[in-house]
Amino acid sequence: MGLNIKNAIVERLAGEVAGLAHETKTEAVRRALLERRARLQARAGKPGGRKGLREYLERNVWPLIPSGWGVFSIARRKTRFWATGRLKCR
Repeated sequence: MGLNIKNAIVERLAGEVAGLAHETKTEAVRRALLERRARLQARAGKPGGRKGLREYLERNVWPLIPSGWGVFSIARRKTRFWATGRLKCR
C-alpha cells in the first residue's frame, strides 16, 4: 500500500533529509520511522529497550573505560569519593 504525503512541510523536510543523506525520500522516511519506533519502544520499556541499551553501552561507553577499571575498582572509587568528598585515582 502506498503512502501519499499531502503536507508541504513534511514533503520539503523529507526532501531535505534525503538530500543530506544522499538517499531517496522513501528511504529517508523509512529510516526516520524505524529510528523513532526504536526510541519509543526503549522509552516504554518494550522488548528491545534493554538490548538497545546494552548495545549502546558495548559500542559507545565500555570501549572508553580503561583496562583495570573493573566493576569492583569503580565501586571502590565511588565509595571512597562519597566517604571523603574527593576522588583519588591511582
